[in-house]
Amino acid sequence: MKRDFVMVKDLDLQMQLNKFYAELKLIGASLGLTPEEIEQTGRDAAAFSYVLTAQHSSNEYVKIVTAFKNDIKAGIGGAPKEFPVFTIGADAINVPDGIVSRFRALAAKIKASANYTDAIGLQLGIVGVDVPDENPDTAKPLIGGLSIVASQVTLKWKKGSFDGIRVFKKVDGGEFNLTGFSISPPYTDRAPIPSSPQVWSYMIQYIVDDDEVGQLSDPASITVSSNIASAS
Repeated sequence: MKRDFVMVKDLDLQMQLNKFYAELKLIGASLGLTPEEIEQTGRDAAAFSYVLTAQHSSNEYVKIVTAFKNDIKAGIGGAPKEFPVFTIGADAINVPDGIVSRFRALAAKIKASANYTDAIGLQLGIVGVDVPDENPDTAKPLIGGLSIVASQVTLKWKKGSFDGIRVFKKVDGGEFNLTGFSISPPYTDRAPIPSSPQVWSYMIQYIVDDDEVGQLSDPASITVSSNIASAS
């Protein structure tokens, strides 16, 4: 199985977009790209880098303001303090929505070029790497979290190379029983939330061609009522 070539984590995607642009400046014309298409990749890379910098600066600014608030609230007195100023240190770069969509579209155009080779794909970072399929006999899914969304329990899980999951549920101290299935994360339990607190526990198991495979997940629980919701 090949993993998607587009990086998931923001910092990894930032580096990927910057490298893509740097390499396209060298070989993009030979692959049939126009100067505008190449420069758009540069603007997209710069805009995404700017957004990440702004996000980081914003998070740091919140910490500074919180410290400032604590100081003026509980300090022992002294000269007036100036309110901290938020700065990023660069001008914003504006691009249309859809950086990843444009990245995918341009990668597809490049791969359709008569001059394209696997080596070029690796050079540009637009080839997914091979990852081994999970062994269905030993696979054990993980419940990534339980939460209340729109008055229903939502269960996070990762599909991997499997067709889906079966979901088992117990209420309070009862027994686990099959309660549903999902072929695309997340799973939503449609049962109504009770007015009195109950502990709902879940386990999941992968399926292939509608057959259960591998191991059951570790259980995960959430306390639910119309007034409270807490997961463990």
